[in-house]
Amino acid sequence: MAPRNSTKDFKNLLSQFIGESDPLFEMLKWTTEQLMKIEAEGIVGAEKGQHSESRRTYFSGTRVRRFDTRLARISHKPARTLH
Repeated sequence: MAPRNSTKDFKNLLSQFIGESDPLFEMLKWTTEQLMKIEAEGIVGAEKGQHSESRRTYFSGTRVRRFDTRLARISHKPARTLH
C-alpha cells in the first residue's frame, strides 16, 4: 500500500472552509458533526441507510442540540438512536 500524503489531504479539507464568512466556526461545526455521526454509527453498528448483520439498533430521526464553546454556540441535529 502506498503511503498517504496526509498534509495534502488536510489542505484539501481546509480549502473547503476558506470561502466561508467564519472559517474557524465552520471547521468546528463540521468536526463536531462528524464526531457525533461516528458515535451514532458506533452505537447502531452500521452506517445510516446500510443493513448489517452486526446492527444493534436503528436510527430514529434527529434532534436539535446546543453545543457551547468559547468560539461560538453551535446548534446541531445529531441522529437519534433507539436503545
